[in-house]
Amino acid sequence: MDPNNKANIEKALAAVCEKAHVKKKVLDNQAIPVIHIGMATCGIASGALETQSAFEETLAERNIEARIHPVGCIGHCYAEPVVIIENPGFPAILYHQVTPGKARMLVKSFLEQGDPLFEYLMGAMVENDMIPQVWDFPRFNMEKRLVMEKCGRVDPEEIDDYLVRGGYSALVKALQSSPEKIIEEVKAAGLRGRGGAGFPTGMKWELAAKAEAQEKTVICNADEGDPGAYMDRTILESNPHQVLEGIIICARAGRCAKGHCVCESGISSGCENGQPGHKPGQRKGAIGESDPGQPVQPGYRGFSGFRGLCVRRGNGADSIYRRPARHAHLPSSFSRSKGALGAPHSH
Repeated sequence: MDPNNKANIEKALAAVCEKAHVKKKVLDNQAIPVIHIGMATCGIASGALETQSAFEETLAERNIEARIHPVGCIGHCYAEPVVIIENPGFPAILYHQVTPGKARMLVKSFLEQGDPLFEYLMGAMVENDMIPQVWDFPRFNMEKRLVMEKCGRVDPEEIDDYLVRGGYSALVKALQSSPEKIIEEVKAAGLRGRGGAGFPTGMKWELAAKAEAQEKTVICNADEGDPGAYMDRTILESNPHQVLEGIIICARAGRCAKGHCVCESGISSGCENGQPGHKPGQRKGAIGESDPGQPVQPGYRGFSGFRGLCVRRGNGADSIYRRPARHAHLPSSFSRSKGALGAPHSH
């Protein structure tokens, strides 16, 4: 690694993070209410769009200045539409099942008159002397979030939200490391696939890195073939930049030049969130080449699949070929040697 290039990588991230923090500070200093509305599939299906419209209309009618901040799923789909209101002088408060009618009442009673309407709230998001906090409830305090830590807190279409919470810092660390060191760290962490086989991720990446080819591809398998499966959808809808950061780190480790994200055809919002996410990252200039001839910003393509993952060993390759499930076939070789588009791929 060229020491000058290492410094340039750190400088590039520091610059974009500083701008993101300045932007957040300006917003925080406005001292106006902030209304966070869960706008993932679960929220929209429960009426979050109508709830948002009710907030906007009532705020305009009452001439109240407030900022509406769309976020992803906080992980409590049973309580949707979920709304968190930060009103100056009060702790951030979580409200559940916020219908358009409740939204109008919250604007009039809470934002205008200072009555938080205790009968409608679930709890406070921070420790305080006024309202019990949600973290005291078993549904909240018995879980430790890792992958979904930022879900429900960031605007999935706003890269600055991700940056101010440490987003892309892992990528910078990866760009400063060799592919071999990245793989060794993943091995040491014991990370495994979340499917039935639990295949060691470090071993999978190592096989892809050792495969010889002119061009290699990263495949993010976000297809949910099981009925009612919701894990991949939540990440794509609520924090797509986390997925993109992982794809690029995987590309660095496996020396891959392209990336594909394959998701189920029914997850339209997840694909839409994932698709534009890389463009702001490119405009920010935070990612690029770490060494001459070592691409780490893969050409990215996100699209909905055709149920091409009915054969597990295909791992997304069939969907890239646009093969429907009825045409499923067993791959001719191990995917780390010959997979998508005839080239080795990692995922």
